[in-house]
Amino acid sequence: AVRLVIERVGAIRCLIDRRTGVTELADRLCGLKLIVFAADDDDGEPLVVENRGPVSVTVRARSPAGLAHTTAITLYRDSDRMDLDNELDAELTGLRHWAFTFALDRPSVHSEEVGAINLNKRRADGGDYADTHARYDYISANHFADISDGSGRKGVTISNPDLAFARLGASTPAALDIATPQLHFLAGKQAGGGKREPQFSAGRRHYLQRFALRAHGGYDPAAAMRFALEHQNPPVTGAVTGQPDAPLPVNSYSLLTVGDPGVLLWAVKPAEEGIDHGLIARLWNVSDVPVRTTLSLSPGLARAGRTTHLETDLEPVALTSADALPLAFACQQLQTYRLSPK
Repeated sequence: AVRLVIERVGAIRCLIDRRTGVTELADRLCGLKLIVFAADDDDGEPLVVENRGPVSVTVRARSPAGLAHTTAITLYRDSDRMDLDNELDAELTGLRHWAFTFALDRPSVHSEEVGAINLNKRRADGGDYADTHARYDYISANHFADISDGSGRKGVTISNPDLAFARLGASTPAALDIATPQLHFLAGKQAGGGKREPQFSAGRRHYLQRFALRAHGGYDPAAAMRFALEHQNPPVTGAVTGQPDAPLPVNSYSLLTVGDPGVLLWAVKPAEEGIDHGLIARLWNVSDVPVRTTLSLSPGLARAGRTTHLETDLEPVALTSADALPLAFACQQLQTYRLSPK
């Protein structure tokens, strides 16, 4: 699905998304390319194809540029996902970032905080940041950050399980740079800075910092979040065996089904008081519009009710004629329910 040109420092010089035509997504600004640790430096060992299998291929680069680091880039057959596993093998000095530079005009950057997905622009520019009394040098980038062009036709989602903050372009504490299509994920900072600066352990010499990239057409918050969750929470599988008359169907089974793809099942668990007090389901409408949908439970729902996120019951909810739970969300709203199976 993609075409890559990889440099000896682990930087990506060329990233073409073949599904949308010959579209170059990588760029170079201020000496920085896509996923690079230092500018204007091609010092590194020859690239090594570490794995070449029927499902995936991995290319590994080792370089002292910036700091001694190893970058493993993995592509998967019939998949639009590209993994970037970075290991730093030196003590951090100064302020260090992984730079992602894209060929995207008039960029818009969305990123997840805890329970919110922000459009990283000031309110005056149509975004979610306060126009005054705010600090703009770093944005939160929890599960993912997504950068898309102004036409809404192309972009890239970056999944990120290890690093919490990123800087947009040349942003400063007083100014948010929304014009430069570049994200600098904060790799770390030498310990001993001021109280308002991020602190990291002194003397540590090894860091694992992982990313995954997915090129896409228009920005879709549900698709971006699902991509990040798939990368950061790989499935655990096992063989299912049983008798021909077993209660589970032969081909597929789903405990919970949500009718709208923009509403994500964020958590499902036994109630804190025990499984005899029902199941707890937390759902998140990650879209920017209100949604009405339903949730069904297999083998069926006896009753359901809204709770707080701490599982304090609020009110019962009447089920539909099909024993499904009706759901109504505001944009980007999280809700928690207690479910009692039949």
